[in-house]
Amino acid sequence: MKQYENEENWQLFLWKIEDDVIGLIGVQLKDQLVEIQHISVNPSHRNQGVGKNMLKSIKQIYEGKTILPNEYTAAFCENCNDEEL
Repeated sequence: MKQYENEENWQLFLWKIEDDVIGLIGVQLKDQLVEIQHISVNPSHRNQGVGKNMLKSIKQIYEGKTILPNEYTAAFCENCNDEEL
């Protein structure tokens, strides 16, 4: 959490339904590269496409940049069947 608070090239996005946080995704910005550092979906909202929608939103936010998972988020991204990651 400190990296997201203290370093401007680390961004944390929360996905909410009303007042409930259902997911989060953290990225590190490196010039034209956006590396997905952390991603999580609330267990009660898993298998509903939340993770895939979060990844799609990140692509829209950082349109024109290369988006890649890190070694810890790669399996999650693959499970979301996002061909471009």
